Amino acid sequence: HELEHEEQLDQLYWIPFGIQSLQVDQTGGRFSLEPDQDRPVSGSESLDPEEPGDPSPHELEHEEQLDQLCWIPFGIQSLQVDQTGGSFSLEPEGGRPVDSDVPYLEVPEGAVAKRKVQIRYGIIMDGPLVVPAGYKLASPVVYIHYNSKDIKSPITLHLPHWSADGDKIKMMMAPHSPVNDKFTFEDYEGAGNGRDFLITGHCTLFTKASRLNDPFEYLASAWKWESKDTSITTRIAATYKHNVWIKILEKYWKVFSRVGQP
Repeated sequence: HELEHEEQLDQLYWIPFGIQSLQVDQTGGRFSLEPDQDRPVSGSESLDPEEPGDPSPHELEHEEQLDQLCWIPFGIQSLQVDQTGGSFSLEPEGGRPVDSDVPYLEVPEGAVAKRKVQIRYGIIMDGPLVVPAGYKLASPVVYIHYNSKDIKSPITLHLPHWSADGDKIKMMMAPHSPVNDKFTFEDYEGAGNGRDFLITGHCTLFTKASRLNDPFEYLASAWKWESKDTSITTRIAATYKHNVWIKILEKYWKVFSRVGQP
């Protein structure tokens, strides 16, 4: 009975290779429908419904607002995570290994519900970012966006800061959509160890703050530019102690090369 319609198809149409079948197990995968070939799947030959796609225009509306109101030097980027999980650096344009100086996400093995999911993120250095009275920003703001249905366990955001007194750091979060063109931060009430964010929501801004009179740590780096007539120009840059600032200097001071370590 199930094959009656296939007999009709075969009688009425030219199906040069006949109606074929393939077997699929629980691991899923990409399966070529090209007849009589073992050719690997590539390009648009097949479509995997579990492959992360581009966000819809509706999902990106708030990102347009973020981009208009804030300084996001490297733009909003994305990474793909599979079921093996792992640690993923959020450092822009860098292949530096994950360590305590780098903002990164830690995704537990098995947390991803699909074969792959997309996480969008951005490092925000300035903008209409409002923290409670008596406090000041002590780290960049990190934007995180993913479909909470795709990740079934909490993921951890490690965010280094530039406050000299790490014991007084306040963890904060804000909605991704501004109110009166401002992003207002409140105390982070999610789980965590007092230093790292344990994220269960899908789309939020995270940062750290310290009291106004708390001291900051800074880093100074030397940059050198040598012209054709062998004259040398050197600049010294002082920034908050956070490796993302080095990446920003590398982005905008393309004619200079860094001398030594910061």
